[in-house]
Amino acid sequence: MSLPINNSMHHCSLQSSYPTVYFRIRFYLPIHCINERATQHIYYLQLRKNHVAYELFCDPNVYLQLAAFALQAELGDAPKCFNPESETSYFLPELYYPKKFIKSCDSVELAYYTYIHHSALRNTVTYLAEFHFIHLATKLNSDFNLHLYPLEKPTHKCRFSVWIGISPQGVILYQQFPDYWIVPTNRIKWNEIKRIYYNVSMDYIV
Repeated sequence: MSLPINNSMHHCSLQSSYPTVYFRIRFYLPIHCINERATQHIYYLQLRKNHVAYELFCDPNVYLQLAAFALQAELGDAPKCFNPESETSYFLPELYYPKKFIKSCDSVELAYYTYIHHSALRNTVTYLAEFHFIHLATKLNSDFNLHLYPLEKPTHKCRFSVWIGISPQGVILYQQFPDYWIVPTNRIKWNEIKRIYYNVSMDYIV
């Protein structure tokens, strides 16, 4: 884990006498390697950001369950009664789902099924909800525990974008057609990789 520190570490601002420290994940680890509660929470926050921002294709039930774990961790128990057809939602979907997922769902149905999944976690304490979120988000078919980088944008020769994911298990190649999900196409384990070469002018990796 790296700790990039900005210039405010070296001087006190007029608004605050406290330094600002930014945290980010440098290497993703299996959940059983994370022992400290504070470290688990930071890891959870990074995966929360990834699962909303990456727009990776996965089973809709995974997105519903991840949202439920996040809601339980951050808001506590779901309301005992909730009717999405007549009541304002108690959560903001854009904070718990990718934009593409929200657009593909009926808003009332999304609120209802999210509520059902969330209600099933009643009385689950925060650290357990975060633990279950991490466990699900790092499974093989979820793959949110990776760094995702664009390699090639659509051109007249190639109709889709190419992405590369750097994960604990190895390198994952993805493709994305315009306005569609980022879909995995090839997984290469670290022990199968002999050399990685990046050509800046040609913009590819071999």
